[in-house]
Amino acid sequence: MTTHTDEKTESYESMVKVLAQKAMAGADLLDGALEVLIQATKAPPKSMSNKKRAAALAHKSFPTGKPDCDNIAKIVCDAMNRIVYTDDSQVVRLSVEKFYGDCEGVLVIVQPLDVD
Repeated sequence: MTTHTDEKTESYESMVKVLAQKAMAGADLLDGALEVLIQATKAPPKSMSNKKRAAALAHKSFPTGKPDCDNIAKIVCDAMNRIVYTDDSQVVRLSVEKFYGDCEGVLVIVQPLDVD
């Protein structure tokens, strides 16, 4: 079975890689167990009424369309391999949220888990 990654996904993954390299600024790869927090913000559709837009921006409604949370996590975590950590198998805790905001973007926080 052959898998094919579409051009849009490859382009997004490349962008994540570049931004991850910039964020790491030459720092060593993280090791051990890691937690990844991902917050994806989407602008409300222009067709949304002002009342619904206000509710969306107040996090009283959420974007339920594509991309799916699991697809966001897959692209982001795969893109950070060998840039932020050795392998995404180190991610043992993962949180992904999608919500509406004034501007679109994705915030990613990667942190070691304390294992004291």
